[in-house]
Amino acid sequence: MRCLLLLSCCLAMGNLNLSAQVLGIIGSSTAAGEGASTFDSSWVAISTRYYKGLGELSNTIDIAVSGTTTWNGMPSSFIPPSGGNPAPLPPDPNHNVTKILQLGSNVVIIGYPSNDIAFGYTLAQYLANLRTIYDSVVAAGKVCYVTTTQPRDDIATSLRQLALQGRDSILNEFPQQALNFWDPVADPSTLGILTQYSYGDGIHLNNAGHAAIALVAEKAGIMTPTPLPLTLTGFGASMVGGDVLLQWTTADDGSGGPVVFEVQRNTDSAAFLPVYNTGFMPPASRTWTWMDNACPAGIVFYRLRWLQGSQEKYSKIVSIDHSGTGTTLHIDKVYRPGTSELMAQLELPAPGNAFLTIHDLAGRLILQKQYTSLPPSILLPITLPPMAAGEYILRVDTPGGGLASKPFVIF
Repeated sequence: MRCLLLLSCCLAMGNLNLSAQVLGIIGSSTAAGEGASTFDSSWVAISTRYYKGLGELSNTIDIAVSGTTTWNGMPSSFIPPSGGNPAPLPPDPNHNVTKILQLGSNVVIIGYPSNDIAFGYTLAQYLANLRTIYDSVVAAGKVCYVTTTQPRDDIATSLRQLALQGRDSILNEFPQQALNFWDPVADPSTLGILTQYSYGDGIHLNNAGHAAIALVAEKAGIMTPTPLPLTLTGFGASMVGGDVLLQWTTADDGSGGPVVFEVQRNTDSAAFLPVYNTGFMPPASRTWTWMDNACPAGIVFYRLRWLQGSQEKYSKIVSIDHSGTGTTLHIDKVYRPGTSELMAQLELPAPGNAFLTIHDLAGRLILQKQYTSLPPSILLPITLPPMAAGEYILRVDTPGGGLASKPFVIF
């Protein structure tokens, strides 16, 4: 099985564009080329030839391994939780997101399309792992894409339905960064693989199937992403009386034209519908707000869509319990992108201040810091002092009495 494949010989090239980049692939068997008659017929090799032909790609590094799951692709610093059936697996340091970044990738594709579901892990675990891997790439300043689930014939109908839900969830979670590898090869009646694309083992795609999903990667323009001049730096929802306050913050480099924001809402985490539009506004680094006075009862999901010129982008999805109790403080995830920094995804009841501390398991204070004017949702970078290997507790307090804590490990 390929542990490391440098596709320098996929296409004999003349003069490469000086801006050509390195594409990194992590994932399982389809990303490793299984099902194709030769690796040259795999979707990775086909896409590599395409982008090399455009002069946008200098090399592809593929460290995908057959039989792996998102647990194997997690950052090397990640400690899997104990228990569970099946039990979570540790990261594979030779084939995970940490490794693909160390190898110099500018653009990373995450391709774990079916093993998590087929092996019995929950959809929530699968999506949380994809988000952590994705965030690790983005935190390193690189571009990341996530492939959706793919159909299989060797799993029960209930798991096929779960895989279809996984496709929808990934498309919702990563609207601009998802590669839809499901639709071109799936049989809508059986939720299995279309006969003309099946390798025959119930799992993998043949040459035609690889070519079909390679076309998705080509149409996405993955090697030529054009960032918007205006970027979203925070987005969150909070209760104000019986209404929901949406607040977001932006930064603008001054090179773009007018921008329009559209707030989208849903109540079933599947179909988002627009509920507010700002109209075109002058771009600026500022805080934006909108009050949803007609929010339905129950768990409600929101996201932002914004357009500038001919480009558009989507925010992450946030949720709120609109039952009259409002949101509570919690720490969604904690991870370490480097040796001296901790990243914490905080969800606050409302914009405001927070007091952060880190203790070891003996209760000794390691770090304390006050933050002011935080948005309701923020991925907070925390600079760490020199710390010995071991387990620590991150604690966050808010002035209104909110309290949340989460363990993390230094090794």
